[in-house]
Amino acid sequence: MIWLDAWRKKVGVFYSADNAENRKFSLLGNLALKQRGTIPSGKIKGLDKQVSRVVFGCDNQSGSDHAFAMFDHYFSLGGNTFDTPIYITMARVMFTWEGG
Repeated sequence: MIWLDAWRKKVGVFYSADNAENRKFSLLGNLALKQRGTIPSGKIKGLDKQVSRVVFGCDNQSGSDHAFAMFDHYFSLGGNTFDTPIYITMARVMFTWEGG
């Protein structure tokens, strides 16, 4: 997918959905909720919900298409803990993916 996205950008093929700001929700939508996996989770003192023990690092996503696909896959496997980078770009993509 990364290579296809790079090729599309190189030849000038763009879609409005390539911009995270133009998306209204994740790629899988409610399907990700229906087919949740069971990544092990645990409790952290002071938090009300279970936290997955596998944390998804968000700093190396090549763009919103790649990020949305990866976030959907991780979430569908049961993950719910994301480590957003200090740079705002991926935090914005994450906010859009969550439906913000």
